Amino acid sequence: MVPDYFSFFTVAHEFGHIFGLHHDFRDNRYIMSYGWSDRSSAQLSACAAEFLAAHTYFNPAIPIAERQPPTVEIISSTRYQPSTTDGSAMARAVVTFSVTAGGGTLSAATATTDANGRARTTLTLGSEPGTNTVTATVAGLESVTFTATAAEQAMPHSLTKVCGDSQEGTAGILLDEPLVVLVSDEDGTAIAGAVVSFAVTAGGGTLSDTTATTDANGQAATRLTLGSEPGINTVSATVEGLEPGTFTAIGQESPLASLFDAFLGIGMAATTRVVLWPAACTCIGW
Repeated sequence: MVPDYFSFFTVAHEFGHIFGLHHDFRDNRYIMSYGWSDRSSAQLSACAAEFLAAHTYFNPAIPIAERQPPTVEIISSTRYQPSTTDGSAMARAVVTFSVTAGGGTLSAATATTDANGRARTTLTLGSEPGTNTVTATVAGLESVTFTATAAEQAMPHSLTKVCGDSQEGTAGILLDEPLVVLVSDEDGTAIAGAVVSFAVTAGGGTLSDTTATTDANGQAATRLTLGSEPGINTVSATVEGLEPGTFTAIGQESPLASLFDAFLGIGMAATTRVVLWPAACTCIGW
């Protein structure tokens, strides 16, 4: 108890703790409510009353010698901080979150505080630029408000090739480097979240991804496997509203294929010589 703030309500509340009662988190109507504010209703909850009825100090069936009151400690008022709580973390309190402006969405509308008295939710900003607000409330306590600002999404202004152009490789094989583009705004600032479409426009190759979203650095990428036939392969990269970019790669004939062709040519020449042998030649011993 705190001498500077004596009152019937404070004394009743603190004596409840002395006899083993805990805070009542359901609402603020009872003497043991956490942050009790309804002083017009000075009563115990049914649960608290039942607990005290069975207490040895109040139960007449217990001998007087066993019903000695506990010791009351007077705490200096210099250690008291007037507030709705005693300053300690409140676990298992239910917090309700609600979006009050901006049209955003929450990952959870309610959460229970942990051992450190903390509850959390995640806000996805509304689709329109402007202020988003979220209120957090606990029954019987004043609500708090969180504010976040949704900035206007910058418009893509340019699409440039970063790397992967003008590569050469064996036909039908995956190129060593990815095809990477950069999307930026009018000021040259990288834009994250822009959708880039990739498409093979010549050579018959295949792509690892036909669409990709730019990362935090404004870049998007795909990988090209060259077409099976030697020759030029081209891939276009497009962003809606911008001029497309084109990557070019050359598919070369496999060295093994060239060697095989050379070997096949020699074999054909040998076959020709056999065909030109004299018809009268007779093989003995067959």
